Amino acid sequence: MDFRRLLFLLLVISASTDSSAAASFPSAYEVLQQFEFPVGLLPEGITAYDLDTGTGSFSAQLNATCSFELENKYTIRYEPIIEGVIMTGRIEDLKGVSVRVLSMVWLSVVRVVRAGPKH
Repeated sequence: MDFRRLLFLLLVISASTDSSAAASFPSAYEVLQQFEFPVGLLPEGITAYDLDTGTGSFSAQLNATCSFELENKYTIRYEPIIEGVIMTGRIEDLKGVSVRVLSMVWLSVVRVVRAGPKH
């Protein structure tokens, strides 16, 4: 086997290994669904995340701070790094998420509890 064929074969094997690993690694939004949360809980644009499956500790990264209005009453803000502990139907010790109430006061969101039926 000549060098070019061997190099091509190695590249094909490497590419197929990389794509199968990426396909088996769930997105941050898929992880939310595994813990019975809607994907809309996180804004679009998560660039990376880490999850310790033993403890539920996680961090998720955005390129920049992100905010949006909810029901024309509240503004939700996500910092570039969001951290917490996730378990089925609950997120505890949340950092990096805040909500503006009364047009001027920002409050940190430290806990999220899923209420209602799963859809």
